[in-house]
Amino acid sequence: MFASHQPIIGDWARRSPDNFRDVLRFVIATVQQSIETVPGIVADFRALGSESRFAFDWKGRALDFYEAQGGEVFDRALTIWEAAKHDETRAAIELTGYFADLPGFGLVKGGFVAQMAFGVSACLDSHNMARFGVNPARFSASAYKTLKRPESKAARVAEYVALCNQLGGSAGLWDSWCDYVASLRPDTFASGFDVSRIHVDAIGAELEAIPF
Repeated sequence: MFASHQPIIGDWARRSPDNFRDVLRFVIATVQQSIETVPGIVADFRALGSESRFAFDWKGRALDFYEAQGGEVFDRALTIWEAAKHDETRAAIELTGYFADLPGFGLVKGGFVAQMAFGVSACLDSHNMARFGVNPARFSASAYKTLKRPESKAARVAEYVALCNQLGGSAGLWDSWCDYVASLRPDTFASGFDVSRIHVDAIGAELEAIPF
């Protein structure tokens, strides 16, 4: 699943700021939503931006920020990646930390952006927190963003990435999460592969490149 889909998402995301914006939209869209609804929400975000009915509260503000500043975010993320891509742990820490400080994200969703676009870090969402017995408060966006000292933030990012690695890493967590979600809703998903493919469908990546 990860091996089939993430490289396509990552390649697509890194081609242009507009493609990268769709990954950011996807991650915003997943908050408090079932995964099967996300492609429609992303399409609505793409068409209407912060005027979308799904862009409530902070989501609208985040969408406006990425519409205006998405090119800079894209350039900075690629700069980090090019400098760190030969050291996966360093890349995971630096990218997760960068995205975690941006509007609408924190460690969990910052890790998800890094996972989608670069294949490092991971998303310890509510499903994963419950599955692995992780205290959600430890890595909440509010807890992270209230840390004042750069050293404290850096330590929390490193702790988060280390836990992701311990629990299966970017690929392992992606695959086990997709299988888990499919098992919860067998009437909706035939397999975890179907859950995984939604990530590609939603951002409009090149489906013909996916091996089926």
